[in-house]
Amino acid sequence: MKIINLLPKSVSRELQLELIASQILNFWTWLVLSMAVFFTLILGSVFYLRTEIQRIDSVIFEQKEVLSSSNTKELESRVSALNTQIKNIQNLQKQHYYWSEMLTELANILPGDVRVDFLGVDRTTGLVEMAGYARSRESVLQFWSNVKKSEYFRDINFPLKNLERATDASFTFTFYVNPEEIKQ
Repeated sequence: MKIINLLPKSVSRELQLELIASQILNFWTWLVLSMAVFFTLILGSVFYLRTEIQRIDSVIFEQKEVLSSSNTKELESRVSALNTQIKNIQNLQKQHYYWSEMLTELANILPGDVRVDFLGVDRTTGLVEMAGYARSRESVLQFWSNVKKSEYFRDINFPLKNLERATDASFTFTFYVNPEEIKQ
């Protein structure tokens, strides 16, 4: 279908120009509004991100203070001590069979009323140092006799100081482990 324009050419041309101007005006209006909305969203995002970064920085700062506090350093030292104890236990477990025979024999020959306060064992030399208390002098002599008779130990050093008191006698002994008996 053909459209017939009855308007004079100058009016028709003005009408077309007004229509084009209106469309251009609408385009630029929507473009400026879109840019304004976009710019507002960008500014809002920047503001939100800056406040979020400041909040996270403050949380990080607080966490750094907590980590550098004395409680944390105390915890670190406790963990370090625990790790050391675990390594010692693992070392003892590796050497269990070597020393368990000696310790079992020592426990068997120890009289019932003797309390051992210190027991030191040097694996390289086989030296055993022992100190403690006994209720009577006879218990100290009994222990000395048992060590002398045992095949697991040799060269016992028996200071006369061990016999000074008749009751509540303190004692110290040094003797050597017989490695051939332990390895069997």
